[in-house]
Amino acid sequence: MIDMFVHPALESNEADLFDLSNFNWHRWLEVTVAEMDRHGIAASGVCVMDDGILDREADLNILREAAASGRFWFNWMPDLRQANALQRVQLAAEAGFRSLAFHSYLQKIRSEDYELVASLAMAGEKAGLFNGFCSAYGSKRMFDYCSLPLVAALMDRLTGPVFLYHAGGARVLEAMLMCEMWPQLYLETSFSLGYWRGSSVDGDLAFSLRKLGASRVLFGSDAPFMPLSIALKDHRDFFAQHDVSSADQNLVLGGNARRLLRFLKS
Repeated sequence: MIDMFVHPALESNEADLFDLSNFNWHRWLEVTVAEMDRHGIAASGVCVMDDGILDREADLNILREAAASGRFWFNWMPDLRQANALQRVQLAAEAGFRSLAFHSYLQKIRSEDYELVASLAMAGEKAGLFNGFCSAYGSKRMFDYCSLPLVAALMDRLTGPVFLYHAGGARVLEAMLMCEMWPQLYLETSFSLGYWRGSSVDGDLAFSLRKLGASRVLFGSDAPFMPLSIALKDHRDFFAQHDVSSADQNLVLGGNARRLLRFLKS
């Protein structure tokens, strides 16, 4: 199996993600690999929200070593307010990052920022990076910042693949409609599938899976905010409840990631 979206953290504290300068990478890797092995996860994508990691060669060396093992790849979230944000995209590619990540309410992205995000996302594709957008719908500023309008504004300029992490959350049907319009856009299930179990959104996720086909949906956990063991149980319960075939489960749980992310080892 492939986990598309985890965080470099052992505790569910979002604030810690933005400054990893004192983070114990070795301890986290040890614990995370053990957890992956326990649950049959071959590789995980790690979202690094600390822009400053590009300036810390010691940390980058640890990430390169982890990536060389084939068990991890790393996604970098740029600081949009840096004057040289565009130049740092190339630095991220040279440092070994595999994708860019954007998060509307954490980065406070408004419509006037869309052109900047477009330039960064296109620069990422030119440098060989794919793009992912955290599409969770929530927070105290949920009506000020929302990822789906941002992604819709960019998609005609991106060749993909582009991943909607968290599958749009409560707005999954809108996310699904966007995937119908842009064939290079994919839903990713981290946090949302478990969080919304038992709600109407649960049915909407199942509808989206049927409507788009399993080839357009990928598994993610959002660990540690959604522990891997719980995420996997929620997905298995979801598959059983909605009669998802074994073949389609295999696509969601790893087959699609291996097809789309050519750098993954088979």
